[in-house]
Amino acid sequence: MELGKLNFKLKVTRVNRKSLDKLIELADLENADSYRKLDSSIDGKEEDFDTVAFHSIVDARQLAFSLYALAIVHCYSIVENNRKLICQKIPGITDNQIKGLFDITKVTKCLKNIDIDHENIRCYKTMDEFHLVNNAIKHDRYNLSTHITTKNKVEYNSNALKSLYSKARDLETYLDDLYKRIVI
Repeated sequence: MELGKLNFKLKVTRVNRKSLDKLIELADLENADSYRKLDSSIDGKEEDFDTVAFHSIVDARQLAFSLYALAIVHCYSIVENNRKLICQKIPGITDNQIKGLFDITKVTKCLKNIDIDHENIRCYKTMDEFHLVNNAIKHDRYNLSTHITTKNKVEYNSNALKSLYSKARDLETYLDDLYKRIVI
């Protein structure tokens, strides 16, 4: 494979999560430290009670929800951008079609034109779940919420978002399979 093609493939089949993973790890460490501090202050005198640790624990659920929501929106926006770059390689694609490639229904239609069933791309279901949750986070979330509901009525709290985010590697599998079906 020539260097330009290899560079393009590496660019469009990756979803860089390194910074987000580090941020989540730091939040988890802070939360664990707050539990330790609160636990050690409970048996002491009233004035020794660690109110900062207490409030940190109280706010942890909201913080976790926000962090995982941010991570999911980040990952899906990369998928959207990279999918568009990959789909631009479809022979005969028009400028009008390229403009609509942010819309998953238009991507599906565009792929159908070249006899690719979008739902048969590896890890399509995970990508679609990220898509639905991304839209719910961006459009249906209220201030300081700790849950969202997707258009198909599935509710996500911080634990559900964490579970979905743990599947983020599948997004790279989706992009890689899409790349192989279109570019190679």
